[in-house]
Amino acid sequence: MTPPTPSSHDVIPFPPGGVRRNRPAGHHRLNVRYLNGSLTLYLRVKAPIHLGDGRLNMDDTHDPARLYRAHFRANGRVALPGTAVKGLLRSILETISPCGLSQFPRHQIQHIPNRMLPLHPNDPARRWQLDLVEQLFGTKGYRGQLEISDAYLDEGELGIRKLPPNPSPPPSERQQNAINGRLFYRYTPTPAGNIPTEICLPGARFQCSIRFENLTKGQVGLLFFAFQLTPPMGYGVIAFEPAEIQLVDPQRYFLNEAPSRRVMNDPRPLMLAAKQLYLVEDAFKQLQQLWHFVPKGDT
Repeated sequence: MTPPTPSSHDVIPFPPGGVRRNRPAGHHRLNVRYLNGSLTLYLRVKAPIHLGDGRLNMDDTHDPARLYRAHFRANGRVALPGTAVKGLLRSILETISPCGLSQFPRHQIQHIPNRMLPLHPNDPARRWQLDLVEQLFGTKGYRGQLEISDAYLDEGELGIRKLPPNPSPPPSERQQNAINGRLFYRYTPTPAGNIPTEICLPGARFQCSIRFENLTKGQVGLLFFAFQLTPPMGYGVIAFEPAEIQLVDPQRYFLNEAPSRRVMNDPRPLMLAAKQLYLVEDAFKQLQQLWHFVPKGDT
């Protein structure tokens, strides 16, 4: 008997307890009670990826008939936009923690559970009641406490492959699944197409930096749960490889006293705090299963 083909997508239910909001730490000062510093993050290509910026390049023959879609570049270097990395992490953290919806179809707002709706921009409570993701990544009237740089290619090779146009789910599918939970797609190898496209080959590595201020241990720890996943991105799949965390001592830093920084290599205490305070384990496990990636030849 032929086993059933797994669905190309899954809907991760909203957190059963609803949205948890509290007062953000703010930006008026670096508080010694919180974590401040930076994190070096690598993104490893597991299946060929392409993120374009609309440009067309010529190959070495300079034949106009041999144009190809170029990969995104920043400052002349192959890169992943920081906004793309930020959007990916935000969608993951919204799903694995008790957070509301930041994006939804406006014409279906009456069908969305009230507990999942964001606060109205004019609601006075926005000043002191934000969910975790709104605090980390920002919302209207509040700058996020994370800054993510562009991720530059520092290892690996590029290639050209003929791919189809950018895929998009049918409108009926989006409408059907938009309110039951958050919709995520499983990686499926991209079939051959007729558009020459510049891709980053498996094994390539990008590096970016995440700067953070006034975060709790649990908030930083939740990032490390996201780093355990291998999400689809730009036709392919990437894996997160976090490196060291550099923490800043605000008092020593502003007094110019050494050492004002210390390195933290073990994120387990942070992840334990995240598991106790924020993590929605069922949603995390569902994403792990959906995005489980096993390379199969030329992916």
